[in-house]
Amino acid sequence: MRVLVTGIAGMVGSHLAEYLVEHVREAEIFGAVRPGGYTGNLARISDRVHLVECDICSISSVEEMLTACQPDRLFHLAGQSSVQVSFRNPHETLKTNINGLVNLLEVLRRQRPECRVLVPGTSEEYGAQDGILDEDAALLPLSPYALSKAIQDLTAFQYARSYKLHIIRTRAFNHTGPRRPTMYAEADFAAQIARIEGGAQDTVRVGNLEAVRDFSDVRDVVRGYWMALEQGQVGEVYNLCSGVGRSIREVLEGLLARSATTPRIVFESERLRPSDPPRILGNDSKFRELTGWKPEIPFEQTLSDILKEQRDLARARSQNQESDPS
Repeated sequence: MRVLVTGIAGMVGSHLAEYLVEHVREAEIFGAVRPGGYTGNLARISDRVHLVECDICSISSVEEMLTACQPDRLFHLAGQSSVQVSFRNPHETLKTNINGLVNLLEVLRRQRPECRVLVPGTSEEYGAQDGILDEDAALLPLSPYALSKAIQDLTAFQYARSYKLHIIRTRAFNHTGPRRPTMYAEADFAAQIARIEGGAQDTVRVGNLEAVRDFSDVRDVVRGYWMALEQGQVGEVYNLCSGVGRSIREVLEGLLARSATTPRIVFESERLRPSDPPRILGNDSKFRELTGWKPEIPFEQTLSDILKEQRDLARARSQNQESDPS
C-alpha cells in the first residue's frame, strides 16, 4: 500500500507519518514537501519516508508528484493553516488552500481515481454558533483561513459526488502537541515561559484569553485520520474532538502551573484577531459510533509535552549562543 502525505513535514503531517510507520506496517510512505522546505520534524523516521518536492499551486508539479508516488491512500495536509496569518495575507491563504486542493483532485481523477483521499477540514468552518456542534451545523467561517477550509470541504464533497472520487472529509477541532509552531497560542505561551525561566524576559504577552476551544492531542487526531480514511464513508464528513471546552486562559494557567515562575501577564491588543468565535465545542458521536475512536492522551500530558519541547529549544539556543558569542 502506497500512502502519500502532503504537508508531511508539518506538525500534523510528521505525527501522521510516525503513526503510519509504527502502526501500518504494510504502508510505503511518501511525503510531499515544499521545495527547499524544512524537514526536521521527520528526523526520527527519515529512513522510512520517501520525500518528493511539490508546489501544490502548480498543477504540473502536482502531476509530477502523483506520477512519482502512485498513491493508494492520500492525506492532503499541505496548506496555510494559521488563522492569524490568514488575516494578514488572505490572498495567499485562499490561493494555496483552494487552488492546491483543486489541482490535486483534478490530477487524481485523471491519474488515480481509485485512490482513497482524506481532506481534513477544521472546526473554524463553523464560526460563532451557540451549542455543541455536530456535522449538520451551518458553515459560518469568520476568517480567511476558515473560509478557505469551508471551500475545500465543499469542493471535496462535489468531487466525491460528481466524479465518484473516494474522498472522506473530517473537521478536527483544535489539536496541538509537540512541534506546534509558536504562531499558535499554547506553543507561544510555552516558549515565553521557557524564556522567562532562562531569564530572557519577565512577562507573558497575551491576546484574547476568554475564547473557549475544544482541544485534543495531535497524536490522537492523526490516529483518527487513519481510521477515517479506512472506515469512513465516501463523501461523508466527520467531527474529531474531545467534547471538552477549555478557555485560552485555562491553557495558559495549565502551562504556568508546570513552571516555578510567576510572571506578570500583559495584554497586547495587536494580538487580537478581527473576529474570533467566543466558543467552539464539538460533538463527534457520528465518528465514535463508526470507528470507536476517542481521545486517549490527557490534555495535561499534552501541555507538559509542549512545555518540555519549548524548554529544550530554549536551552539549545542558549548553548549555541554561548558557543558562538558573535
